[in-house]
Amino acid sequence: MSIINTFVCECNGINYCNKSNFDQHKKTKKHIQYEVTKEIKMLKIKLTELENSNNIKKNKIESLINENNALKDAISIMKDLTFSKNQKQLETINLIEL
Repeated sequence: MSIINTFVCECNGINYCNKSNFDQHKKTKKHIQYEVTKEIKMLKIKLTELENSNNIKKNKIESLINENNALKDAISIMKDLTFSKNQKQLETINLIEL
């Protein structure tokens, strides 16, 4: 029993009995078109992954900006309340001194 090495092409599923026949097939228009189509498909997938990644980052940035703005608003409110409380205390002290 002898072992025969064959070369199978993805584009057509055909077994080629030797490398030179397989290499010759890889130069055909059909095989080249298959390779180009396969590469375009992989590039589209990669592009989609990058776009999704960028959208996730963009959404995270927007979320952080919104959180930062909410914190600024809260600080501003706290400052106003503190100023108002201090103002009332000063008025009370002034009334006591009179």
